[in-house]
Amino acid sequence: MAGADLFDDDDAEDGEPARAPAFPAAKRGPGRPKGSINRKTEAARRYYQAKGYRDPLAFLGELVDADPLELTKWFREQQLKIFGSAEGAPSLAEVASMQVKAAAELMPFLHGKMPIRVETDDDKALPILVVDLGGGQAAALPFQAGDKPMSIGAPETAENSHSDDEEDDGSHG
Repeated sequence: MAGADLFDDDDAEDGEPARAPAFPAAKRGPGRPKGSINRKTEAARRYYQAKGYRDPLAFLGELVDADPLELTKWFREQQLKIFGSAEGAPSLAEVASMQVKAAAELMPFLHGKMPIRVETDDDKALPILVVDLGGGQAAALPFQAGDKPMSIGAPETAENSHSDDEEDDGSHG
């Protein structure tokens, strides 16, 4: 169709009028799509690898896995070699503390965060509403000591009826 208007979509090629799709494609919202990697993070990762630096995650894993006694000995040797004295080298307790901190840093990468458990108090629980249709279902329920079923819409008796000739004092009782 040479010379046809590109914006003229009154008729499709088969002669039928052009129609919008039944389910238009979902438009992407602002920002990075969920699950995609941040460009700066990816660039930093490539730079870090190109320089040949050790992977910090692997380093922390090696620190956690190391024997604390051997690690303490290594620190003392390095301190002696560099400064001529072992003074200032971490103690066994300090090395163990480093390992615990490294393990805590690794946790989010290895194990997902557990859902927060909400403690409930039975005294604060809402009551259960049971509608007894006359078959005695409420009597068969296991109520705790001192609990009684509530009645909703019980037939009026002389005790709970309210006559119009009584003076209303604003109370419900």
